[in-house]
Amino acid sequence: MFLRQSRNSILMIFALSFVCLWPCIAGGKSATEHQHSRLRLDGRIIASVITFVPGTLNLKWQVFVFQVESGEAGGHGYLSKVEYEYTDADGPLKDAFFDYAKYYQLIVSRDSSCDESLESLSILRAPDEHKSVFRDRNLLQVLAGVPTEALDMHETLPCFILRPGGYRILKRR
Repeated sequence: MFLRQSRNSILMIFALSFVCLWPCIAGGKSATEHQHSRLRLDGRIIASVITFVPGTLNLKWQVFVFQVESGEAGGHGYLSKVEYEYTDADGPLKDAFFDYAKYYQLIVSRDSSCDESLESLSILRAPDEHKSVFRDRNLLQVLAGVPTEALDMHETLPCFILRPGGYRILKRR
């Protein structure tokens, strides 16, 4: 009897330890930390990025380049990569969202693991139909009205995660 109670106690302690320590072990953030890491970015969408990966476990995403003009992430006038994560129930962003004339406020979370240069975000090296020659395919769709001379293809873009309901239009130019 004592052995069974002792074994159950050890299992219970192990299970509680695992649940409490999992965020540290996995390198992730707890729900409380995640809520505090929300940042406000104000600016304009300057380009959308064609994505081919359908997502997993009902989670999908759209990628776009956002010009931060002000906000809590510091600085202004810099480009950032934004990954919009959504499910089938939420649906993707509508085409009307991608309008350079609209000035948005985004509520995002910073994710440095997906930082990348504008060049690597823009180009996909893919084989041709004979699978013998690799060709560069442009994935970047710059929106109408964007001054393209300001785009530095070698600039590393900080990455932010946007979730459904995390944006609003502040004004329209």
